[in-house]
Amino acid sequence: MRNITLAIAAMFAVCANAQEIRTAGVAVEPVRQSIIPYKNAASAAAGVESESPYVEILAEEWTRKHDGDVIEYASDFTVPLSWLNRSIILRVGSSSAAFEVVVNGKSAGYTPDGAVPLEFNLTKLVHEGKNALVLRLLKSDAANALRREMPEGIADVKVICQPSLRIRDIVYDTRLNADRDGIAEIGIAVKCDALNPKSSRLHYILTAGDSLILAEGFRDITLDMRRADTVSFSAKIPAELLWNAERPQMLKLDITNRIDGKISECICRRLGFRAADMKDGQLVVNGKSVKLNATDYVKGMAPESAAKSGYNCIRIVNGDVPESFYDACDRLGIYVISCSAIDTTRFPDSIAKGGNPTNAPEWKGLFIGRNEQNYDYVKGHPSVIGYEIGKGRTTGICTYESYLRMKSLERRLPVLYEGVGEEWCSDKLK
Repeated sequence: MRNITLAIAAMFAVCANAQEIRTAGVAVEPVRQSIIPYKNAASAAAGVESESPYVEILAEEWTRKHDGDVIEYASDFTVPLSWLNRSIILRVGSSSAAFEVVVNGKSAGYTPDGAVPLEFNLTKLVHEGKNALVLRLLKSDAANALRREMPEGIADVKVICQPSLRIRDIVYDTRLNADRDGIAEIGIAVKCDALNPKSSRLHYILTAGDSLILAEGFRDITLDMRRADTVSFSAKIPAELLWNAERPQMLKLDITNRIDGKISECICRRLGFRAADMKDGQLVVNGKSVKLNATDYVKGMAPESAAKSGYNCIRIVNGDVPESFYDACDRLGIYVISCSAIDTTRFPDSIAKGGNPTNAPEWKGLFIGRNEQNYDYVKGHPSVIGYEIGKGRTTGICTYESYLRMKSLERRLPVLYEGVGEEWCSDKLK
């Protein structure tokens, strides 16, 4: 068995060395949690994606074509007249391999990754009426070697229409004041896809339950061609409304984007505010030490089953987890340690040249990129209390640089790596 494993690992190494390792995507939007626009606040709060006039979910049967090392998934989507002069974005929830997006016969982008949801701006490639979409899974792409084997396919594909000055993301951070209440800083990231300057007024309201208003107001913003910026506001979160495993309080943030005085989109996001830190290797949430009893995620696992078995933490071993899983952990109060989609255990353990990718400089960009993408994908979930930079048994330049990059992004929560040995590229978590 050991010889077979080494032979498979050697095969991956040969494949990777035989072709260029493309470490970054082309024309890929920055990773974010799902942003679904609605026409009014009531529809946004209800959150039924299929009822939004700005979303087309590609749930019908895909046409599948196998051509050598390329598997093509083809479908159509419709751009109504009301979508013109707005931004058209394709969101692919997951893919089993690196893939290219082709729209109406023209390439719309490429990514070496498919474990987290990725978006592509299709605005310049679409027209009113029916449009042809092809996702080309590239089975021989060298980047696939860093992911564990999984069933072939794609999942959760949708086309989203947002205004040309659009809400791109929502970010937030919480710290405690002297009274143990939370002081939250909330940022609304906005991007302009128009060629000319655009102005917007962003109305926001943060509520607990049906009536308790914690923050309300508006921010004006003007952006010119292709620019992005963030507007922010703060809110005091009473201690009893802070999120933790015992009381997983989720508050509601409603944002209305008004352009030229007219509602262009309404966004609703459920947020859990908690102050999480590390102290002497111990996780501290809202000023109290937390003892973690963790289990590894397996495909199809329901968070409820882990809770019933006495676990309060789930460790995502190798990415490939749907957004709904993190949402469920937020609601149920189950902690999560999220791992990027990197698995080098199938390669030889040697870190000499031609050995394990953890010490091969040509893989560094892919290591760092996947960790950044995973961080941006899950950072808005209060359940996420730690990050793993991959699964493996060896260390090297790629794990060192990934750890340093993650520590520059996340200064409060632990950044972990199980193959650390006697090296320094992992925090200590009890």
